[in-house]
Amino acid sequence: MPGTVGVATLMAALALLALLHNCMAQVQNPRLSFCNVTTPRRVILRGISVRGAMVGGTLQVSYGMQVYQPLTADPIMKVTVSNSAGVPYGCYFGVGSCSYRLCGGTHDMEMQLGKPWSNRCPIRPGMYRGMFQLALPPFIGYFVRDGRLRIQLQGIQQGKVFGCQAFSLRLTSNK
Repeated sequence: MPGTVGVATLMAALALLALLHNCMAQVQNPRLSFCNVTTPRRVILRGISVRGAMVGGTLQVSYGMQVYQPLTADPIMKVTVSNSAGVPYGCYFGVGSCSYRLCGGTHDMEMQLGKPWSNRCPIRPGMYRGMFQLALPPFIGYFVRDGRLRIQLQGIQQGKVFGCQAFSLRLTSNK
């Protein structure tokens, strides 16, 4: 049955092309902005690339981070995730608006974030590149209805902010 094999091959090729197109279309390079002009800039994110921002999928974030002054005293990254109306979400199972230790972290996300500097303080001046992955459970779709998120990253050490940047992200549905 040569016609059947040809049709099956064509359908498989089309399915593969659709999958590749879907994967390539899911890369986002959001524009980073500073939270305000008075926030110190001891640490600056130099780029973020987001892949797989799909409800029910695995989000993969690559980033560059320039450290200008050493971070020595248990720095944390406070992440605030808000909906399109500006209402922040809570921290659920380590996902959402959570705080993460940048040194000595034991939670999976903390260890992923701290990997470029071996999860140890001091974090010395220099350029660091890292990547982390995060599962986006299907139930997130009920909370993020329009798919638009605003994410603010605030670095805090000894109660003082050492950097703050924000960006927007769009989640897609797998429907």
